Amino acid sequence: MSPSSSPIGEDANAKKSHLLANVTIVPNLRYFALKSFILNDLEFVYLKWLLNNLNHVQKLKLHLGNEKLYRTDQIIWKSIIDANFVQQYCLPDIIDNIINFDFYISSPCQLLPIDAEEVISSFQYHSLFINRQWTNIKYFYDPIRSYQPLFSTNINITLQSLNGLVNDSYVFQWPNIQHISIDFHPSLYRFLEHLDEKFPSVSSITVYMGKYLLL
Repeated sequence: MSPSSSPIGEDANAKKSHLLANVTIVPNLRYFALKSFILNDLEFVYLKWLLNNLNHVQKLKLHLGNEKLYRTDQIIWKSIIDANFVQQYCLPDIIDNIINFDFYISSPCQLLPIDAEEVISSFQYHSLFINRQWTNIKYFYDPIRSYQPLFSTNINITLQSLNGLVNDSYVFQWPNIQHISIDFHPSLYRFLEHLDEKFPSVSSITVYMGKYLLL
């Protein structure tokens, strides 16, 4: 029995067809935002399929992440995350209608060392991002968690130095963040010094200290 005719394959195809039916009934959809945990290469395939069926939207926002790279089916995550990566896996094949594109991608670092300037430059020399004026990209390496956030958004650049921030989605909430979770580390003191200036809407903070939790 071929995979496509197996019960598992039929179930997956049924879900895919159901999703496609729901996508195609909203041809007037102009804004689409997706926050998703992408585990393996197959889920990147499904992401690409979904985006190709939503290429009529004008505003696209993606927040993609992964926690650990330990599987043999995570080849895509283990590649360099740069302009070519974003075009190939995070955008539809036809982007004529997309005007605004914001993304936040965070994953563990598989390849070290990483040249941050080279990653940023890949967007500044890529014809797609130049023509769309999507070259305002930020990238940095978080040594606390060994993560590499790459994002395109209207965010205060001082967030790059706050390595202890636990929730990556803060970049999409700026400047209206009301609660912050942060790891206890040497830059915490500096963070608290500039709290009112950088996070004027914050009313509560959670500080993680290993096995201890301070509220």
